[in-house]
This record gives sequence, structure tokens and C-alpha cells, in this order.
Amino acid sequence: MRVRPAVAALSLPPLVLAGCAAGSDERRAAPALTVREAAAVLQRYIQVKNRMQTDATRSVDGSLLASAETDPQLTMDLAAYRMYRATGHALRPLEYGRPAFLIPRLAGHPRWFAVDVLSWTARRSANGSTERVRPVRHAMLFVQQAPQAPWLLAADPLPTGDAQTSPLGAVARDEEGYATAVRLDAPGLAIPPGRIGEAHAAVLTHGTRAPAHHRRALADGPATIRAHRGLQRAVARFRSLGVTLTSSFVPHDVPVYALRTTDGGAVVWYALRQHESYTARTPGRLKVGGDLTGLVSPAQARTRLDSTVFIQHLAQIPAGGGQAQITGMYRKAVHARGA
Repeated sequence: MRVRPAVAALSLPPLVLAGCAAGSDERRAAPALTVREAAAVLQRYIQVKNRMQTDATRSVDGSLLASAETDPQLTMDLAAYRMYRATGHALRPLEYGRPAFLIPRLAGHPRWFAVDVLSWTARRSANGSTERVRPVRHAMLFVQQAPQAPWLLAADPLPTGDAQTSPLGAVARDEEGYATAVRLDAPGLAIPPGRIGEAHAAVLTHGTRAPAHHRRALADGPATIRAHRGLQRAVARFRSLGVTLTSSFVPHDVPVYALRTTDGGAVVWYALRQHESYTARTPGRLKVGGDLTGLVSPAQARTRLDSTVFIQHLAQIPAGGGQAQITGMYRKAVHARGA
């Protein structure tokens, strides 16, 4: 099958580099890979992605996707492709461009790098020219677990707001073009990067009843307190229909990654797990649809439906006081079971 050589737009831009949580050994180490090698990793990923896009309505090749992705991205994207297949939703190949590669120095494995890049679908206009449709910004994160192991996409939260701007533009760089690494237990921040998942899960689960230090750490927004309030409104609506909905959040056990920003804070990748349970007093009240399509048969969900959701986040944590802002997200139901 022919795959559009989407990295034709990936002419290497001015180098942007970034570090993981590194000490003096990492600062003396060589970069995890070269920019050209990173571009080749992205090129290969795009080829696999576009094969999946083309084949999704006919079959979902999990082994193919596993050659280019790892969790949480792999589990989330497999669930998404199953949903597309169940609904017959046709997908088009994507083109990618304007990449900025953020490559840390690392003394050992696992190694990782990030890519700030745009994607879009393309279509032919009436006059025969090509138009870019719906540009989307990505904050991709690729990981290599061991020497000679493949580089796999582990996370791809989509930054919120205008696709022409990126929260990764706030990453600070030294005189050599490298970003400063941030320890996950780093002091001097509004919250240590390694604790933001715990705080976020508490706020989403308990809202204003969450511990005060967790509430103070996160700014109000559509992914924090407002998300909890929206969930409570959904609980009330389901109750009026004879369905009880309960929901809870916990930090995912995947690694957290952080980079220093120009204000002395950090940009952080992390993930949460959400568990939802729907219980109906009357059989047949539950309807399977939306994000759960393809995960469970409607006939299997008579009076009970349990689901697991993975949520990737990108957040910006300020130095000192202030509150962390959620600046990107990718959410997908990945498992469901009915009774």
C-alpha cells in the first residue's frame, strides 16, 4: 500500500532540544539520538499511523500499531480504531509538518524525546489545488526502553487552544540549545511534577472536597474543577433516568516527564485512569454508544456497565506560587464490561 511521504514537510527546522529529569551525568552525556534520527523515528511512525488510518474500517491490526506505539498511547489508539471500525467511520491519511524535536541528554535507558508538530488532512479543491483541513497540534513523546529496542510513541496529548501556538514553546534552552531537566521531586515549584497526577485525580474525583493542598495546586479550568462539576451534572441527569453513575480517578502508573520552562517552572506529561460504573434499576435502560462503541455489545449491558478510561495530560507548572495549568489532553475509554 502506498503511504503519502508526509515528512516531505519535515525539513529539519532550527533545533529545539529538551532534557528529562537529569543530573550531572546526563548533562555530560551525548544526546539520546540525533535530530535526523529523531526525524526518521517520526517518519516511520507516520507510515504506520497512515496504514492504520487507511485500514481501520476493515480491520484493526494491533501488532502493526504495537510496532510504533506503547502504553498509554497504544491501548488508547487501539480502542479508538475499534470504535471507528464499529461505526464505519472512514479515516483519511494525515500529513505532518513544522516539527521541533526536543531531545535530552541521557546517560542510560530508557531514553526519550518529544516532538512539537502539526498534523492535518488534505483534500483537493475544485481548481485542483490541495487544501489543508483541520490542523491539529501534537505534543508527542517517544520512548526507547533498551539499546536496539524500537522507538515507540508513548504519549500524544493535544495542546488546547490555537493550533498555531504551543505550550512547548515555553521550554527554556541553554547556550547549547538544550532544555534544563526537571526532577520529578523538584522543589521550588507550585507542585512537584511527580505529584501533579495525584492532585489532579483528587480534584476530578472530589471537587471542592479534595484536600486543600491539591485544590490550591491546580487552576480552575475545563479539565479540573469545572470538569468535576460537569460530571456531577451528568450524575444528576442519569439519576433522573433511573441510572446510577459513579466515577473515580487515580494516577496512571506510566512514567511522568518534565522539562524546565523560561519562568523556572516545568512542562509535564502524565496520565490518569478513570473508572465509571453505570447501574440501572430497569433492564434495557443502559445504552452503549459514543466513546464506548466497539468495546462492549449493547446486549451485554442490561443493568450494569463498567468502563475504564485513560486520560493523558500536558500541564504547565509555575515556579514558586501560583497554580498549574492543564494545557493539553487526550481522553479515551479503553475497556468496558456489561452485565
